[in-house]
Amino acid sequence: RSAARCGTLLKAREDNGSGLPPSTPAMNGLYSAVLASPLAAGAYADLALPLGGQFYFLALSCAAVYLGAERSVRQPPPRSLSFEQTLAAPLLASASLFGFYLVLQYTDLDLRAFLRAYFGLVALACVSGALTEPARSLAPGDLGEPDRVVDLPRWLLKDGEGEQVSLEYAPSDLGALALALALVAYSSAHPSDWALANVVTVSVAAELMSVISLGSFGASAALLGGLLIYDAFWVYASPAVVGANVMVTVATSEQFNGPTKLLFPSAHPEVMPFSILGAGDVVVPGLLLCLLRRFDQSRENAARARREEERRARAAGRKGAGGGGRLAGIAAAFGWGREAEAEVEAEAENEDEGEGGEPSLFAAGLAAYAAGEVITVLVNVTTGAPQPALVFLVPCCLGTALAAAAVSGRTHLLPRRT
Repeated sequence: RSAARCGTLLKAREDNGSGLPPSTPAMNGLYSAVLASPLAAGAYADLALPLGGQFYFLALSCAAVYLGAERSVRQPPPRSLSFEQTLAAPLLASASLFGFYLVLQYTDLDLRAFLRAYFGLVALACVSGALTEPARSLAPGDLGEPDRVVDLPRWLLKDGEGEQVSLEYAPSDLGALALALALVAYSSAHPSDWALANVVTVSVAAELMSVISLGSFGASAALLGGLLIYDAFWVYASPAVVGANVMVTVATSEQFNGPTKLLFPSAHPEVMPFSILGAGDVVVPGLLLCLLRRFDQSRENAARARREEERRARAAGRKGAGGGGRLAGIAAAFGWGREAEAEVEAEAENEDEGEGGEPSLFAAGLAAYAAGEVITVLVNVTTGAPQPALVFLVPCCLGTALAAAAVSGRTHLLPRRT
């Protein structure tokens, strides 16, 4: 069983530790629902349901988090942010936000053309990436097989070692690219079409969550804690310090149109035409939930490999090979170092626990995210003032992740999770 665990961790380094197909019928159905949501959203808005926008935001944001988490575990390991980068993120975000505010308030500079081009390129890359796997799985015959290869120019894109990048693609990818181009172009030309703009925003958020990793639970806690302070300061404290609500001023500016927020017609259009949920309120907690999803998957793989090894051992008339005392030598042979050795030792200590019965940290985190949004809505309705959603989302997500890990006896594993 010890050897099986080591083999599982080695396999995780080779194929992202999932062994899962790139897409599933559930994911394809959810993508289809998101793409069709503008039709339902328009009718939903006309009904003027109480708190209709909040329910709409909750559905779209949870869909984005789920899609991002599932994609992150079904493709090559995402790029990890270092602990230092996560600490610097709130400072860089503050400088960027305040810089935009100064430009809007004290200059006549029109940034719309620049921002439209920038957001258009980002949106095109993200939306086409989000649609690629569903298009491949739905394409008939060999149209979804990535059997074509194109070598990208070295000046355009290089890998981490400075080598040329070769891109594999399927014919269906061209259809996904064409659809993405049509969606982004129309959304950019018609910024008032809020429902279609939300489709682009959800696709961008899901794609960002699938290609970026916070690296560790400690880095996740640092980033979420820092951005909580950032969000609270620029919403609550900036009116007293600067004389205006910097966050609301930038978010509602006509110059700052792009896949950076979810929109829904406001119940009080005379005050503000749209209710807004920032894309950061989806992506930032979502990055933590993606980490929890990969954690769950690694545990599932370890349990599955352990059961398979035991089955083979029984079939061969063996009782299992190797014990805890051999773990250090096996880990050293694979070159994993102290951290991986400690993880394998922890697996050995808990080998009789959680044989497929462990609660999902990701499911608990997603439920906590939904609860955090509900709390944000309640505070918003009660106070009648804009609220920084991360102030409520971060404690819910971090606290629930730690509580769920404690209940299942896995708290000691979270700090080592990378």
